[in-house]
Amino acid sequence: MAGYPGAEEEMDLCRRARYNTYGTSSRRVGSPLVDRRPRSVSASASSVMTGRYSQYPEVMMGYGGEPLDDELEEALLPDAAEVGKRTTNFQAFCTMLKAIVGSGMLFLPRAFQDGGVGFSVVCELCIAVLTAYCIVLLMQARGGTGRSFAELGFVAGGRLGRVAVQFSLITFQLGLLCAYFIFTCDTLTALLQVGSGCAGWAVALSPAVVIYTHCLFQTPVAFMRNLKSLCVLAKVADACILIGILIVLGSCLRTIAEHGARDVAFIRPATAPLFVGTSVVSFEGVAVMVPILESMERPEDFTKVLTWATAVVCVLYTTVGAFGAMAYGDVVEQNILNSIASGPEGSPLVSQAVTALFFVAIVCSLPLQAFPAYRTIELTVLHIPSGKRDWRYKWTKNALRASLLFALATLALHTRAYLHYIVAIIGGVAGVPMGFILPAYIHHNLVETYPRFTRAVIAFGAVMMVLVTTIAAYDWWASQGEARSYCPPAATAPPV
Repeated sequence: MAGYPGAEEEMDLCRRARYNTYGTSSRRVGSPLVDRRPRSVSASASSVMTGRYSQYPEVMMGYGGEPLDDELEEALLPDAAEVGKRTTNFQAFCTMLKAIVGSGMLFLPRAFQDGGVGFSVVCELCIAVLTAYCIVLLMQARGGTGRSFAELGFVAGGRLGRVAVQFSLITFQLGLLCAYFIFTCDTLTALLQVGSGCAGWAVALSPAVVIYTHCLFQTPVAFMRNLKSLCVLAKVADACILIGILIVLGSCLRTIAEHGARDVAFIRPATAPLFVGTSVVSFEGVAVMVPILESMERPEDFTKVLTWATAVVCVLYTTVGAFGAMAYGDVVEQNILNSIASGPEGSPLVSQAVTALFFVAIVCSLPLQAFPAYRTIELTVLHIPSGKRDWRYKWTKNALRASLLFALATLALHTRAYLHYIVAIIGGVAGVPMGFILPAYIHHNLVETYPRFTRAVIAFGAVMMVLVTTIAAYDWWASQGEARSYCPPAATAPPV
C-alpha cells in the first residue's frame, strides 16, 4: 500500500499518546501511562466492535469516524450490553436520509434560479452520483482498518493530509452554524412580523436581539457532553422537517397551479457556479457515513443502501429546487420560506406554519451540528484533556464553546443579507474538498485501483473549488445586500 512514508508508525504513536492524554488516568497530562488495549486497536476501531452508532445523535458522536464522546474512555472501553447491536439496512437507509436531508434544501430554489433550471437539474444529478461514488472510494480505502477520515488523510498525505481533512470538517460545520444563525433570524423575524400583522414592536425588533437571544439559548445546550440526551430534540427536528417539506412542495405547486410557472432560464453561465456550491453543501454527508457503516448489520450492503438514499435525496432536492424556482422566478428569496411568506398563494396560516416548523427544526438540530466542531477543535487542535476529573479543563471547554457560538452569531449578524453567497462559499472552501478531492486523493494514494478516474475527480474538484469560491466571493463583494422586511413600506417607515 502506498502512502506517506512512516505514517503507520507515527499514527500508532499518536493514538497511544492521545489515549494517554485523554484516558482514565488521574495523572497529569504527559505522565507515563501503560496502554491497556492491544496495539492494533485504535480509538475509532472500538466503535466498530460495539456497533454503537444506531441513532442520528450517536452518528454525530462518530463524525468523521472519530469517537467524539467527551469522556473518551467510554468510547475506548465499550459496554458489554452494547456489543452486537447493529442496524438493519432500512434503519441505515433512514439514518442516511436524516444525515443528508436538512434545511439546505430551502436554499435550492434560489440556487436553481442562479444556475438555470436545465443546468441545475443535470448538475444536481451529477453531483449526487459523484458524491455517492466518492463516499464509496473512501470506504474502499478505509477497508476494515477502523481508521477515521483524518487518519486516512494522514496515511495518504502525512500531516498535511490530516490537517486538510480536519480543516474541511471544522470549516464546514462552523460555516453551517453561521448559516443556521442567519436562517433562524430571518425565519423568526418573518414569523413575528407576519403573525403580528406588522405590529410596531415586531417591525422594530433588532436582528441583534434575535440572533444573540438564540445564541444565549444554545449556550447551555452546548455544555452537554453526551448527544444521546438530545435524541428527543433530534426526533422533533426530523418531524418538523418532514412536515415542512410537504408544506413547501404543496405551496409551490399551488402557486404554479393558480398563477402559472414563472419564466426561468435554462442556464445562467454568470451565476451557475453558485448553484454548484449550494448543491454540494446540501448533499454533503461523507463525514457521517463512517459511523453508519460501522453500525450496519450487513456492511456489504452499504453501497446498495447508499445508492438508494442518494437517489431519494436527489429526487427530493430536484423537485423542491425546480418547483420553487418556477413558482417564484426572479423574485425567489435566498430562503424559500421568505418567498412563501410574502408570495401570492394564499393562506398566511400556511406560511406561518411552515416557517415555525423549520425554525423549530433548526433550533433543535443546531446542537447536533455544532458538537463535531466543538470536539474536533478540543481534541485535535487545542488538545484539551477530559474534564471528568478536573473542573478547570471542563470549564475551559465550556468557555471555548460559548466563545465559538458568540463569534459565529456576530459573523451571522453582519452577513445575514448574503446567506446564499455564504452557503456557496462554504461549499467551495470546505464541501468540495471534503466531498470530492480528499476521498479521491486518499483512494488514489492507498488503493490505486482507478488512478485515471481519481486524478480526474481531484482535478475537477480543484477547479470547482477555485471557481465557486472566487465567483461567490466576488458577487458578495459587488452586491448591495439589504435586510429583508416582511411588512409594507408604510409599516417600516419611521414616524414623522
